[in-house]
Amino acid sequence: MTKVVVHRERFSDAVRGGTEPTADDVTILRDGRRLDSAEKVRAFVAEFDAELARRRRIDADRERDPGRR
Repeated sequence: MTKVVVHRERFSDAVRGGTEPTADDVTILRDGRRLDSAEKVRAFVAEFDAELARRRRIDADRERDPGRR
């Protein structure tokens, strides 16, 4: 996964000229899922948090045992 770091000022400049959202504006994930309700957003955040916790456990395990894959 590629990480992109955008400084706050640059992000603000990029979105400053944007228009107001329309009724059909919705976040669409890479896998095609549409986050078009509060329930779907909460489920996505829970899934994201679980994956983040899993990766942190893997990283911690690797720090304890560098030869482990």
